[in-house]
Amino acid sequence: MRVNPKMANLQYLYANGETASGLPEGTYSNLAAAKYVKDNDKNKDKCLTSDEVTLSQEAFDKLDADKNGKIDLSEMKDGLKGQDAAIQAYYTNKKASSTTDNTSTLLENSSGSLADTYANLASAKYVKENDKDGSDTLSSAEANLSETAFNKLDTDKNGELSQEEIRAGLTGQEGTVEDFYESNGTGSSISGTLASLLEDTKIKTATSDGTYSTKAAASYVGANDKNSDGGLSSTEASMSAEAFAALDTNGNGTLEQDEVQVALKSKENAFKVYYNNKASTQAINGLTSSLLKTI
Repeated sequence: MRVNPKMANLQYLYANGETASGLPEGTYSNLAAAKYVKDNDKNKDKCLTSDEVTLSQEAFDKLDADKNGKIDLSEMKDGLKGQDAAIQAYYTNKKASSTTDNTSTLLENSSGSLADTYANLASAKYVKENDKDGSDTLSSAEANLSETAFNKLDTDKNGELSQEEIRAGLTGQEGTVEDFYESNGTGSSISGTLASLLEDTKIKTATSDGTYSTKAAASYVGANDKNSDGGLSSTEASMSAEAFAALDTNGNGTLEQDEVQVALKSKENAFKVYYNNKASTQAINGLTSSLLKTI
């Protein structure tokens, strides 16, 4: 039987400690998938509908492989493939109760490709190789990056780089990471290559002119206002009655643009990154939908 050399290489990486865990590939992602279904399955049918999860419709549709309007455990596991390192960090730091939020983030951003798997692996290893104080994040001194690159990557401005921020910095450069592993074998340190890629990150520093959350609110309402009445019903907003009621502050049964703006104001930095990196309208509306379900 002919073995796919790329998959064999990945298996070697996992087997020889290149990932954050010595356990078999998929151990933590499968555990997180089961926990995510259990935590969000309100009607106990062992599947998740769109109103049971805090995911954008785009992300939900990608996970719903059989297009039956529900995500089962098997589809959830497929959606988390290659994310062991990020999930393992939460479990080993005794943050198991927060894995549902972390899982939502991973599901929203995962592309599921082999190149993406390599980039996730490289991001985890970069943190592991440079994290001197055991915080699972990197200070500017630990990251070994220029001040300009560090500040671009530190999108939440907390003075530390998380694995997720490093992974975001590799957007568009996943192929280069994959080529590194394929051409340099499994024993080489990825840190030098990643440092070079992160210095050239395509993430742009968010500007302060304009209110991006306001733009996002207008885009979201405009895209979903099917009857053109200037607001959204709970059906048009595609959210649960409970989530809708929390946002409908004047209680008139319509989610108006100013109510959406108020709800999104605290998420301004997230929208700045999307707009400054020229994300598609669909991607921005997907982010808006996901965030509104968590507010």
